[in-house]
Amino acid sequence: MMAVAADEALQDIFARAFGCPLARLDAAPAAMPPDALSIRMLLACDGVAGAAVLSVPAGLVALVASRMVSGASAVALDEAGLRDFGGELCNMLVGRVAARLAADGAEVTLGTPHAAVATVATAAHWVCAGFPLDFQVCRGSAS
Repeated sequence: MMAVAADEALQDIFARAFGCPLARLDAAPAAMPPDALSIRMLLACDGVAGAAVLSVPAGLVALVASRMVSGASAVALDEAGLRDFGGELCNMLVGRVAARLAADGAEVTLGTPHAAVATVATAAHWVCAGFPLDFQVCRGSAS
């Protein structure tokens, strides 16, 4: 159920809300670029601690930020702006996952997104507007 909720959240945010084409990679996962953000957010479900982790390149954050703000092409963001918009993306995704779980009767607790500009060790399982992307929701990984 978590994986389906995460997949639906990605489609809702990137494809439907911001018009960024999104497809799951059928082949081997893609490498994340060195400018990628790794954003982590607590997501406890029915008392079981977990976390959601969004790994997203700075270019995709800038593209979505521009569509949120002006509808134009990608905007230039400083490091603080990347963290803010990246954290907001994670917050939107986790909110969608939490709403789906709550609709199925689960008790859900959310934390605050914590973002850092860093090289991300994880691999991407999606491609969005030409950028690699990954979003994982895992129980038991809240630390």
